[in-house]
Formats: sequence, C-alpha cells, structure tokens
Amino acid sequence: MSDDQDWRLQAELEVAGNDDALEAIVRDVDRLDGEGSLVTHDGATLFAYAASPEGLATARGAIEQALRNASAEATLVTSHWDDRIGDWLQVDPPLDSAALAETEAVLQDAAQVETRTLVATAGRYSGDSVEDAMRASAAELGLELTVKQQKHLLTSQIAFTVTGPRGRVDQFAKGLHAEGLAMFRAEARVFEP
Repeated sequence: MSDDQDWRLQAELEVAGNDDALEAIVRDVDRLDGEGSLVTHDGATLFAYAASPEGLATARGAIEQALRNASAEATLVTSHWDDRIGDWLQVDPPLDSAALAETEAVLQDAAQVETRTLVATAGRYSGDSVEDAMRASAAELGLELTVKQQKHLLTSQIAFTVTGPRGRVDQFAKGLHAEGLAMFRAEARVFEP
C-alpha cells in the first residue's frame, strides 16, 4: 500500500445519548485539528480522513485532546484505503490472526483475474457519454475493456467487457451503476414538464 492513498481514523465515542458532549468534542476537534484532515461524525462515531499518515496523526492528536477535555473515552481504529478491494483495511490496532487471515483471503480473491460483461441501457443521445465515462474509468482502474454499442430508436444498449483483477472489476461495475443513476437523473430533468 502506498502513502499517497487515503487514511481514516474512526473513533467510536462512549457518549451515546449525550448530544451536548458529542457537540463539544466535535467543536473541540475542529478547533484543535487545523488543516490537513477532514473530520466528520455520524452519531457517536467520529471520522478523520487525511492523505498521509502524518496528517492523520495530527487529527488523532486533536481527537485525543478533545476526548481528554470532555473526560470522554473512545475506541480508535486507523484504516488505509486499499484500491485492490475498494475498501478500508484496518492497520491499527493490528488485526488478530483470524481477522488477518480473512483479510488476506479477501485480498487474494480481489486479485483473481476475471472477465465480466456488463450491459447498460442509456438514452440514444447519452450512450456516447456513458461509453466515454466508462472508458476513462477502465483506464484509471487498469482494466482491459471492449465496448459494443447498439443504437435503437430511443435508446442505446452498451455491452462493456472488462478484464482484470476481480476487485477492480467490481469497482468498475459500481461505477457503471452510479453512471447509470446519474444519467437517469439527468435525463429525467431534461424531460420534466
């Protein structure tokens, strides 16, 4: 894993149901952290994101200080984004042997090369846009791609055949789904009365 990928600190706060304490901690973290990371929360869980381990260490220090100021405790977990599987991998605290074996199995599965054909339907005039976006996505993910587009009266049917590591093919498929949703929303706005 390279250091130029994203890092995340997840802090499970032990202040559930105490919104005042949570708000005080979040405000304190924002004040202490400065720049270099993004801190957000979902309920009693704080998330800090940074581009480097050093940036995350600064956020961690701010969170730990805010917790001390509020006399609160939290369970802290550091994760690193792994492009091979398109998910966060825990790095601190270290995984136990069972979790480590499970992670290795996921990584090995994601590395298996496969070929998958995905078919999308787009509006007749948006088919080329979808094709261009997915060509860019395949190139970014390092996948081999062949495309066949069949234009009909009102729609275009596009078959994308992708070959590469299973984890990246999965990411391509998620991207195609997201692109389809975006095009659907765009076309719905165009045809609104």
